[in-house]
Order: sequence, then structure tokens, then C-alpha cells
Amino acid sequence: MRILMLSIALLLAGAANASAVTIDFERLYDSGEGSSSSNSLHGNTYTEDGMRVRNVDGEYQLSTWHANERGFNGSTAMFNNSRNATTELTAVSGGSFDLVSIDLSPLHISYNLTEPAPDLADYVYVTFVTNTGHSQTFDVGITDGNWVLEDILGEEVWVTDMPQPVTTFFFDSCFEGVTSVSWLQNDPGLHQFDNIVAANVIPIPAAVWLFGSALVGLGCCRRRQAGNKGSNRISKYSVQPL
Repeated sequence: MRILMLSIALLLAGAANASAVTIDFERLYDSGEGSSSSNSLHGNTYTEDGMRVRNVDGEYQLSTWHANERGFNGSTAMFNNSRNATTELTAVSGGSFDLVSIDLSPLHISYNLTEPAPDLADYVYVTFVTNTGHSQTFDVGITDGNWVLEDILGEEVWVTDMPQPVTTFFFDSCFEGVTSVSWLQNDPGLHQFDNIVAANVIPIPAAVWLFGSALVGLGCCRRRQAGNKGSNRISKYSVQPL
């Protein structure tokens, strides 16, 4: 019984031991060799190191550039492939976490007019919102002079030259102890994200606590059964009255 209780204590202590993680998406790296597409699709949900990234309401899937594409910035980054769609970050356990920082860079942006290219300062800003309603906006920015005129499917459009610079942004203290953070894939002003750093994350799902409780219940049940067996032995060998 002591061994059982010690195991339970160690298990629950491990579940409560919070940790810091970095979601770098490197497991999704694709050289692109032999592929006819420019990016890989990863469904609407991606999990890594106890954290979950989810495409909440977008028509298209979460994606990453192939390494041989000009949108690849030297590190595998993810983007929501749906314009004006919501991306959400949560812990797999459903518990709270501290969002520390994130790397952001502009995507390949097009402006469907043959007029002069738009003001770059008006593009790529990303607003992150916590489950408590607190928000923080980052100006990702585009390198000046990176608009080029291209012919795409017979139409002249302004597009941003790629790749664009990657910037690390840090969140304020209101992003501590949150259970979810969401942000939009703005149109125009598309972005990709990488190296999401989260602290005080409980990596083991909450189901572990239920499992621990079940083990405690099992231990109590076995002890009760042992007690009942002892009582039966006493009555069996007791002296019967004449």
C-alpha cells in the first residue's frame, strides 16, 4: 500500500510540475523537393510540447512553407491559410499558461491594383486577445521598397518580395495565467508565426488527476477487502457456545 501511495504522489507531483516550452514547428520541415505545391497542409489542429494551435473558423488549413519557397525564412513557421480566420493557442491539458513571446513575419501579400503600391506602414499588424479580453497589438512591418509588380494569372498585381524579416515580440504580464490566446489572420496583412514560447505549462493532461483518484480508490477498496477477510477468519475459529 505504501508503494502504491508513493507512486500516486510522484505521478500527481509530476503533473503539477509546470514547465516552459517553445513551439518551433521544426518537425513539420519539408524541403519541397519533388513537390508540385509551395506549402504543406496540417489540418485545423496542431499540437506540440503540450500546446495546441487551432484554426477556429478558417476555410483552409494550417500550413507551412516548403524550404525551397521564397516565403521560407530559414526556419519552419506556420500560418493560417484562411484570410480573416481566427487562430487559437491553448494548453492540451486545458489548464493555464503564460505566453511569453512569439516570432512574426509578413507573408506574401498581394494588392490587386495596377496603381502605385500601397503604403507599407498600413500593413501587417497582429492583435492577440486572451480569454479574459486583454489585447496586445504588434506591428510586424514590411521592409520598405519590397513591393514588386508581377503578372499572376494574367493580372498585374503588387506583391511583397520574400522572404520578409522575422521579429520576436514579447507579451505583457496580462498574458500570464491565461487559458487561451487568439488572433486574426488579417486581410490584407497576412503573417506567419514561429517559436511560440509558453511558461508554466502543465504538460500532462487533466485526465491524469482522474487516474490518480482512481488509484486511490482502488487502494482503499483493497484495504477494505483485506479487513473483511480478517473478520471472516475470526468468526470461523471462534468458540461456539454449548
